[in-house]
Amino acid sequence: MTTQNRAWHVRGLPHWNDRSNAFLQNDMVAVGWPNFPDMSALKDLESIKKWLRDDPFHTEKPGRIDIAASTLNKFLNLMSIDDYIVFPDDRHIYFGKVSSNYYYDKNLVEDQYPHCRKVDWLLNKNPILRIDLTESLQSQLRYPRTIKEYNYDDIHAVVTSNS
Repeated sequence: MTTQNRAWHVRGLPHWNDRSNAFLQNDMVAVGWPNFPDMSALKDLESIKKWLRDDPFHTEKPGRIDIAASTLNKFLNLMSIDDYIVFPDDRHIYFGKVSSNYYYDKNLVEDQYPHCRKVDWLLNKNPILRIDLTESLQSQLRYPRTIKEYNYDDIHAVVTSNS
């Protein structure tokens, strides 16, 4: 069985701290939840929801557990090596490809983004201006949450036309 690659929008704001420069310099993307240890054992959405509900230190309100679980599931389990990353930094949009599985970096707990994936940034780490993208992609970039899936073919077209 072959897996179709995907394209993911990932924000550089774990815990509302802008980590865009760190992500670009360290060839990575990450999500927050610094109080939570390595999440490698969480292999599906239901196990993540249960884990969040049962964790005594979890700070999400009960009604937000589904949103948090969905975000974590995308990052931990649905995102794969060679998937595209769409990384907005204000009016600049960077593109990359996931180059590692999920990993936990305890050295980044203090910086509040220990849940990571390596990224090979494309286009020599040069951004594309938001205004130069299609109206559809510009609209999708307004998505406020941490992670969103895009149409792979749309992102592939942007990357190949700018290579």
